[in-house]
Amino acid sequence: MVQMLSEAFPYWQLKGAEFTSWIWVDTGSEEEAEKAVDVAKSCGCPIRWGKYGYQQSTHIRFAVRSINKFRVLYDALNSEIMAAKGTLFHGGQDWLTTENLVEDFGTTTSMMGPHPDGLSQLAGNLHKLAHYPPLDHAPYRSQLANFLDLKHERLVLGNGSSELIDMCIRLAPPGGYITGPFDVQYKEYENSCARYNRPVNKVNPSLMVMVNPNNPTGDYLPIDNFKAYLERVTKPGMYVIIDESMQPWYGPEWREHALYHQFDWIQSMLQKNIHVIIIHSWTKLFSCPGIRIGSAILPCMEDYDLIVKHQVPWNVNIFALEYLSKCVTEGKAYLSDTWQLTCETRARMVQMLSEAFPYWQLKGAEFTSWIWVDTGSEEEAEKAVDVAKSCGCPIRWGKYGYQQPTHIRFAVRSINKFRVLYDALVNEM
Repeated sequence: MVQMLSEAFPYWQLKGAEFTSWIWVDTGSEEEAEKAVDVAKSCGCPIRWGKYGYQQSTHIRFAVRSINKFRVLYDALNSEIMAAKGTLFHGGQDWLTTENLVEDFGTTTSMMGPHPDGLSQLAGNLHKLAHYPPLDHAPYRSQLANFLDLKHERLVLGNGSSELIDMCIRLAPPGGYITGPFDVQYKEYENSCARYNRPVNKVNPSLMVMVNPNNPTGDYLPIDNFKAYLERVTKPGMYVIIDESMQPWYGPEWREHALYHQFDWIQSMLQKNIHVIIIHSWTKLFSCPGIRIGSAILPCMEDYDLIVKHQVPWNVNIFALEYLSKCVTEGKAYLSDTWQLTCETRARMVQMLSEAFPYWQLKGAEFTSWIWVDTGSEEEAEKAVDVAKSCGCPIRWGKYGYQQPTHIRFAVRSINKFRVLYDALVNEM
């Protein structure tokens, strides 16, 4: 419990002898403590507030209870307190607390795992740890531009796409925002909007943030429909930030079907004073979230210069640059295997889940690296999450972050590893 709380809330001070049957916590503020007490009460796991009786208003007390029951409280705190701070719940953390980890089914990274040649590249460049990476990201930025088949140099690299998402939203013209047409989308964009006090404004927005292919729902607008939709919902003066991180899974012709590759169309939108920015997270395709690498494609030099001006120096570490270099210059076989195996494996997973749970609704484009599932009830979804966790194959619950309590998300992983999860679900659901 101490480990989990320390990782989720590193600014909390956790106190007490290790043999005691409780944990005494200084949250740092009365507001934080009160929020934790309210969240705990609402999820059925009341805790003690030090304000009453002890006159310690910033403190709370947790009794030591089973991890399965503590997980209910922990998940609620992790979701609700982070949301109150403008830091929405994010997936990808369950592997840290899964002692019997078989495979992480909670993230949307490639089933291929890290690029083998990329790992070799890292091993062969460990000596560069003693040196600063290049300020201008050369030659790595040009290598990525070639991989993307860009017709210009308005490409910026970031410490994961999260840095660029945050920066683009911060620097866009002030005002409210709208999202795309899907039920729910990747929350980092709305997270950043909340951080900079941008409200939802469907009447007169200055900003649009949209994900296509959409994570988590798996919805996908083909390129012609996509452009028509954007032309219909945007207006002069708007900045439009589009996340195409999952587009490379489309197949060998992914570039031609990507919005970023519609160079003339993007310039025609710019002539209407509509600025279209494309974000890519390369940690997904090349399965490297631990080293963080993303990019943004800007529509004009004014936008490019603005982003570069506000970036901190050496924002991308040398290992992320070296790994990306190998992936984009020598990654043809890796990508070919990704396209074939992801589609084949996803289809097999869908078949198995459909046969075992015919009342579940399995959603998403067939090329995506995950399956979005509506189980039909919050209780069913929670049970699936618990079973998955207990067998060492954590999945993502849509309740936290996405506010979709009946939904769960499976990453596409090898059938051998999926069989462990599948058998546990069939036996225990």
